[in-house]
Amino acid sequence: AIFPSESQSPLPDPIVYLAGGPGGYALETVSLTYKDKIAPFLSERHFVIFDQRGIGYSNPNLQCPELITLKYDTLDQHLSPEKLREMAVWAATACRERLLADGVDLQAYTSAENAADLTALREELGYDQWNLYGMSYGTRLALTTMRDDPVGIRSVVLDSSYPPQADVYASLLPNADRSFNRLFESCEADQYCRWAYPEIESAFYDLVARLDANPVSFKTVNPLTGDSFDMLLHGETFVSIVFQSLYVTEF
Repeated sequence: AIFPSESQSPLPDPIVYLAGGPGGYALETVSLTYKDKIAPFLSERHFVIFDQRGIGYSNPNLQCPELITLKYDTLDQHLSPEKLREMAVWAATACRERLLADGVDLQAYTSAENAADLTALREELGYDQWNLYGMSYGTRLALTTMRDDPVGIRSVVLDSSYPPQADVYASLLPNADRSFNRLFESCEADQYCRWAYPEIESAFYDLVARLDANPVSFKTVNPLTGDSFDMLLHGETFVSIVFQSLYVTEF
């Protein structure tokens, strides 16, 4: 999708947005991201977004309905983390076997292939150069494209860098630990936060333990469809929500 510039004489090098994840649906979520991620850039340039291979409108689509169905079916169930992981492994395995049976080559979904797609897209659209705007996994894709197709790039914005040499799984726990420690230490160092949330670290983990023992029920809404669902908030889910929120400065 190309969002045209508001300028009567836009600059020749557009911006292309590289979604995160990997697995972010850039086109499906435009209604949620347009104001912050697209509109500010249209004063001078066109803005290009696309679904990366295996995602959204690309074909084949590697989405796993087995995992999505599991998520919805267990939203209001009080299951142990061990049981949820067991069910998730089963669903992911079923998805993988289905994709293989459909003839999908899972070895073709790499950052190098993604970067080659990006170059092909630029050439197909007739741009000599463009500006890469990558977020999270999108920064890994941007860095890979800088390596493989530097001639076609005028500038790059890396938001929340995830470089090619980083191991996301090995670094997840120490990164999360660092993030929470920064949160607690920052609150303790601020007199207003310290007054509003005394002993925030112990209070946080006490709440996690209480939610694991007695989850709280509430309504949650799919922001794309407006559909609402009953959900149980467990301690582990609460930790995940706070961790994900720490990715967003405004939060």
